[in-house]
Amino acid sequence: MNPKNVGKNVEKIIKDNNITIKEISKKMEIKEQELIKKIKGKEKFYISDILSITKILKLSNEEVNHTFFK
Repeated sequence: MNPKNVGKNVEKIIKDNNITIKEISKKMEIKEQELIKKIKGKEKFYISDILSITKILKLSNEEVNHTFFK
């Protein structure tokens, strides 16, 4: 999937879960600017990022697939 589309999906799911980018980046233990770059499609989401976001937001397998892989 196109990194920009993944970023849009991640941004939407973060907003849908009523958490800020600042809060989730802190929980992911990465800099807020790093997460913003990933959301904007300037950097890729790594497996570790996907696992962190999945755990923090308690995403279902379906949500993970839709957000990161479709």
